[in-house]
Amino acid sequence: MILIRTNLDISIGLGHYKRMLRLARELKKFDKKIIILIDKPNYEFESKEFKHYYLYEKKNYQSEILDAKKTKEIVNIYRVTQVIVDDYRFGFKWEKIVKSTKIKLTVFDDFPENKHFCDSYVNFKLLSEEEKKKIDKSFNKKTKLLIGPKYSILNKFLKKKNYYTDTSFNITFYAGGGGDSKIFYKLIKNLCLKTEKNIKINLIISMNKNYLNKYQLIQKKYKNFNIYFKDKYLEIMSKTNLFIGCQGNAIYENSYLKKLSIFFPAARNQINDISKLNALGHFFIIKRENLSDYLNITKLIKNIKENFLQVSKQSFHKVNQVDSRGSLRIAESIMNKITKNKQKKLKKINKKFVIRKINLKDIFQYLEARNCKINRLKMLNTNKINLIDHYNWWLSNEFKVRETYKVCFENKTLLFIWHKLTKINNRKYFIGGWFVKSSLCKISDILIALKWQLKVTKNKNIKWLAIINKNNSVVLKLNKLLGFKKEFASKKDLLNAKYYFKSSIKNFDYFVL
Repeated sequence: MILIRTNLDISIGLGHYKRMLRLARELKKFDKKIIILIDKPNYEFESKEFKHYYLYEKKNYQSEILDAKKTKEIVNIYRVTQVIVDDYRFGFKWEKIVKSTKIKLTVFDDFPENKHFCDSYVNFKLLSEEEKKKIDKSFNKKTKLLIGPKYSILNKFLKKKNYYTDTSFNITFYAGGGGDSKIFYKLIKNLCLKTEKNIKINLIISMNKNYLNKYQLIQKKYKNFNIYFKDKYLEIMSKTNLFIGCQGNAIYENSYLKKLSIFFPAARNQINDISKLNALGHFFIIKRENLSDYLNITKLIKNIKENFLQVSKQSFHKVNQVDSRGSLRIAESIMNKITKNKQKKLKKINKKFVIRKINLKDIFQYLEARNCKINRLKMLNTNKINLIDHYNWWLSNEFKVRETYKVCFENKTLLFIWHKLTKINNRKYFIGGWFVKSSLCKISDILIALKWQLKVTKNKNIKWLAIINKNNSVVLKLNKLLGFKKEFASKKDLLNAKYYFKSSIKNFDYFVL
């Protein structure tokens, strides 16, 4: 007998319960009887496939210790041999009490810093090497560690389909199992008002039906807006081109389905390091409060649609693979049917100085470097660029006309450089710039990169124009070394420089090459 202890509560959503159901179905294939233990009955969402028991039919949950003792009673009564727990309320104390019955215990947890007392530990988040080391140290050698996206429990009915054509584009909003769809209201209303009829806007509502009446009014007014309930999730997601919602299990589902997404965290356990989300193919990450900036979000959605094929290709090219076999891997491990994987030896990387074109995977790193105080205070625009504006600029024509490169040494980003060919009053010029990313970046590194830039743009008929802050002694020296001069041979070139960069700026000098 296997007992699964989890939570089915509207306040936290359906995520824990749903993934335990999927795991239960896999364990059932091993001819095991499964019972699911939750706090109270929730017949609307309970599965009829498995027997459910309730710890608090008349009372409410009080404490971790009391819950462990009551769970222990159930274990003894039904002669349970294995317990699986997926519930953030429980930790080391709960586990130690339940383990005293000599059962095998499997724990699901998203937080690598938490201490546990179990036989198997499952964390399917994409963890850093440092986080993995912390986990290794906190468990004894006998504990099975099932770590990484390959253990993510996905719905086996998810189908990789993409219905995008030039005439239709499906956007789906979903706040999660227990999420409040109210957060999308202003954005959806504005999107319906400002977008073409060929853009279909879908809202999936789960347990929380707040604002449903208001959304129904929008649906009456706009034919391209439709409301669906959770039972239609699979059908709608198969047709979705752009998903907007919380970054719970959807980050793994959408990685598997290769769906473009705009994600935001709705709970503490959903906060992920941006680089880890990038590794799964996700690059449009916002804060929950950013949804209130519905005008700029609408602009971002339009930009994603216009660049859909290009952005999709960049997003999911050679990403960390997520498949639909996570629940099977966990079940096999619990039933001791899994074979140990041999650790792959990492190849040593030789020291290299690399210059490559940037892509979507650099979107956050680029913004971080651009907004760094040491860089922006010497720029024409000294203000910080906010994330949503950065997304929109990245997808704009203004960005596309640039040739932008990332300069790396030993796999570490040192700086970004860019240039573009522009026409000013019927004359062609090269305009460019650079900013450092790492404190390890030396002047000699910058010089190497800039010499390369001048080499690839070399054209006797096209001049370079530059504008440099008078207080930026480093850049002034570098440009002199590269041959830039303050003396303009042509008065027209000087006038064009002043016209392009705005001559009203007193703290800058103009240069030509």
